[in-house]
Amino acid sequence: MTNNPPRFHHFVPAFLLRNFVGNDGLFQIDFETGHLSPVTPERAFGKRDYNSIENNIGQKDHATAERILSEFESSAAPAIQRCISGLSSQDDLLTLAAYFVIQMIRTPAHRMTIQSLIESQVLSSIRALERRGEIRDIPDSLKKHGDTLSELVEKGIVVINAKTPAYLSSFTNAPELIEIIYQMNMRVLFSKGTRSLVIGDDPAIVYDPNFSSKKGGGGLALPSVELTLPISPKATFFAAWKEDDEMPNSLSDADVYQLNRRQAYFAKRFLISSDNDQTLEKLRSRYKSCGIIPKTNQLESTDDSRSYIAGRRKFRNEISEINYKKLRPIARSFSKKSR
Repeated sequence: MTNNPPRFHHFVPAFLLRNFVGNDGLFQIDFETGHLSPVTPERAFGKRDYNSIENNIGQKDHATAERILSEFESSAAPAIQRCISGLSSQDDLLTLAAYFVIQMIRTPAHRMTIQSLIESQVLSSIRALERRGEIRDIPDSLKKHGDTLSELVEKGIVVINAKTPAYLSSFTNAPELIEIIYQMNMRVLFSKGTRSLVIGDDPAIVYDPNFSSKKGGGGLALPSVELTLPISPKATFFAAWKEDDEMPNSLSDADVYQLNRRQAYFAKRFLISSDNDQTLEKLRSRYKSCGIIPKTNQLESTDDSRSYIAGRRKFRNEISEINYKKLRPIARSFSKKSR
């Protein structure tokens, strides 16, 4: 283990953010404060000790999770660069699909979801124990806040906190998610207009343009779901359950606008752009509260065949095995740490 490992841990890696550096640098807006400022890839979208793990005797391990993620990033980075250049292979696109899943489950937004699930499960267990009379009276000092432990949890007086290994154990589910995405129609789409793509701190978006809260939640299996991940100001990963003739081949300015709206809505706090224009401020003004899921259009198919097209590639065991070998060490390591 490194004697002095880095303590600033990215949830969106610096190698991806470097793709967004423009002629004037990189610009970040804070949705909470509205502050717009220059930022470097090395200091953006990260947090001190974000992936640190505490062992059974209270010692902090700042290096293990970062090292495992870096190993996967080192194989994903060149593949993403080839996708941006338009010279990628099918294996590169499959690696990008695997990276999409890793990116999706490493962000603060995902940790908030895990935290909520853990809170719900623990609270249900507390209520069950209370009904069976197996939880003793709460301390007198807390009785002024509530009569039962479950009531104290609901009011936030007693806080349930998940530790980092509980979040990192989500990586054990990555292979199953990757297998689903491998079966989708995947492409890298390039912008032909003047607008630039932005990237948020939760950039791997699973979004259903036909979503309706009345019909239930979203998911990878829904027929109209779209997966997007911007990889540069002019290129995005795109996957959907569509036939080739239904898939878009490039991005118009209207498409870029729709994708930027999705990035702004799903961002937890920060949004980054290569341009120091009003794009970030307008998106922040509209989505800083994130009260309503934006109704955005599906990306329409076009007749333009000049942009890179990967087409549908069904899941193949021999290719998935190559990618799973990269993910198994991550899954094993995080699984052990979470026990």
